[in-house]
Amino acid sequence: MADRKAHYQEYFAGRQPSPFGLRVHRFWHSRMLDRAEKVIPGMRGCPLLELGPGLGTFGEICKNRGYSYSGVEMNESQALRLRARGLDVVSGSIPPIPDGRPAQVIWMSHFLEHAATFLEARQMVEEAYRRLEEGGYVIIISPDCHSWKNHFYDVDWSHGYPTALKRTEQLLQETGFAIFYSRHHTATFFHPIGVFFLTGVFRFLPVKLLDALAENFAGRPLVRAFMVLLGWRQIFVVGRKTASLPQGKPAELGPQTPG
Repeated sequence: MADRKAHYQEYFAGRQPSPFGLRVHRFWHSRMLDRAEKVIPGMRGCPLLELGPGLGTFGEICKNRGYSYSGVEMNESQALRLRARGLDVVSGSIPPIPDGRPAQVIWMSHFLEHAATFLEARQMVEEAYRRLEEGGYVIIISPDCHSWKNHFYDVDWSHGYPTALKRTEQLLQETGFAIFYSRHHTATFFHPIGVFFLTGVFRFLPVKLLDALAENFAGRPLVRAFMVLLGWRQIFVVGRKTASLPQGKPAELGPQTPG
């Protein structure tokens, strides 16, 4: 695990988006949080733990919306930078998830697919179950390998666990979660007709050819970066920790207040 952490230090160093890319990044994360707030009762302002905050974009959005936000980042240097920006982020390898204050929501955006094996993916989700309060939610946003196909591995050498909607549902159920919400999304659209249409359109985009031109003129693989966030289909799965809840009754989340 120590060697893996050292590799991640190097991996993260060369992945800084352009100013325009940061704006797209912020838009995408805002839309994902909008969706979560729409489907989970009383979510806004609750204690939320993000695994793999990366650039910190999502953490800043959460902070601006009044969440009690914390994060665990594998890259020690990046965790230090995020703390300097006022985010409560610690450095640590996952699994396990370091102990800390209770979480009502655990956010795993483009995180699960970086598990080295299906066993490690299971350990990650088991740790999320352990760290959640009763009635809490885990939210997994990841590539749909059926849409990404070979690009799943081509765009990122650290992708190790192919994620798909049914596979993620099975993983959550095997580790004790009830499936609360499960959808595909493309370009931040969740309606099945829109997802079907946009996925079909982007499927015919000659990504490698266009990126060869983009790298020649702009020095960056712009098309691939676009497709990762907005082009290829993704999954959005919410699991609920239900051990002490009446069956079928969603947990009402919200800010913690002193008793």
